[in-house]
Amino acid sequence: MSAALFGVVAAASLGGGLYLLWLFARWRQLCDLFVSLGLVVLAALSILLAVQGLEALKSPLAAPLGALVPLLISLGVVKVAAPRYWKWYGVFAVVGLVVIAAFRPAVPVIHAVAGLVIFLLPIYAVLKKSRAGSLHRRRGGRRVDRSGQPGASLGDNGAAYTASGACGGSTAVDTPAHGCLLCIRLRRRG
Repeated sequence: MSAALFGVVAAASLGGGLYLLWLFARWRQLCDLFVSLGLVVLAALSILLAVQGLEALKSPLAAPLGALVPLLISLGVVKVAAPRYWKWYGVFAVVGLVVIAAFRPAVPVIHAVAGLVIFLLPIYAVLKKSRAGSLHRRRGGRRVDRSGQPGASLGDNGAAYTASGACGGSTAVDTPAHGCLLCIRLRRRG
């Protein structure tokens, strides 16, 4: 039972990781690269657990490799939601990985910080944007800004919109699912 579950997790993680890696090759957004690497590591760990079972957790490499997943995904979240601080968070991620490799009981602390970043930072970013007046709402299927003016939406005059990660562009939180699942910004592609 658990081997099948780990196999499903491995397949989903590998598929998502490869898709985000393809997006990185296309758009050169670091958030896509960080999240794709985290998902590929998760897929590798899931395959290892499916093959060896829970005995794989006794390996000395289990803790550092297990810490890579939330650290890389949270680094992608920081790159999107707080791009000013992503390098500092990258330093925290590297130091955290070294501390986990040297001192295994530090795993819960580093995991907790990375998990809170993954969970709370996108919420904070959306709330911050909504206070700044850039949160859009829909009326009749068209996006409308706070002043009541209709904005561009998918399908307007054949314009195509794609995810741009942490690059400029208009901010929208009501976009359909797209490449980088963490990105909340759009860029018009010409």
